[in-house]
Amino acid sequence: MNEVEKQRYFPTLKNDESLVRQVFGPSSSAALAQKIAKENPILYRELKGDAVSLGILASIEGPKTPMQTILAKSAAANAPMTFSDEELRARVRWSKEDADAILKAPSSGNTHNAGNLYRDDPAAYRLLKVAHESYQGRHEGQRPSDAENFVGITPALAERAHLPENTKLTTSQLDLVIKAVAARDSGGGN
Repeated sequence: MNEVEKQRYFPTLKNDESLVRQVFGPSSSAALAQKIAKENPILYRELKGDAVSLGILASIEGPKTPMQTILAKSAAANAPMTFSDEELRARVRWSKEDADAILKAPSSGNTHNAGNLYRDDPAAYRLLKVAHESYQGRHEGQRPSDAENFVGITPALAERAHLPENTKLTTSQLDLVIKAVAARDSGGGN
């Protein structure tokens, strides 16, 4: 067993486990925890770290200050997005607006609704559902691995394929998107 595994299964604590449990355990004293936090913040942080190591407290590793929150959101918004091949086909076929309109259309008196699409063209209905899930951020299709080489796409292609501008594609996905957009625009694709 190497040192990393030992640390994982047998964490080294900075303080006595019984003291940690008095402050953070199931029968702990909130008054004691508050007193230690006020009088000795360093000891309190150490005890809290030990409690996380013991599994008494959940580790919450999120932004701490408003500025860290803003920076984390900014980094997430600028992070490159990847999509499964199925999502790419679906997004090229259905814009967000079209997908929403068809899925929300009343079924009576309207020829462009999900029920009719499901009945008349089940494959197109499946792509519509995938596109809708993708726009909602809920589709969990197979994404390319991080080991693959990615390329960015131009803003014009992103717009025509209904993709965010920061999308990264593998070369095979780029080929798929270009061909799907060309087929759709020439009337050859659905």
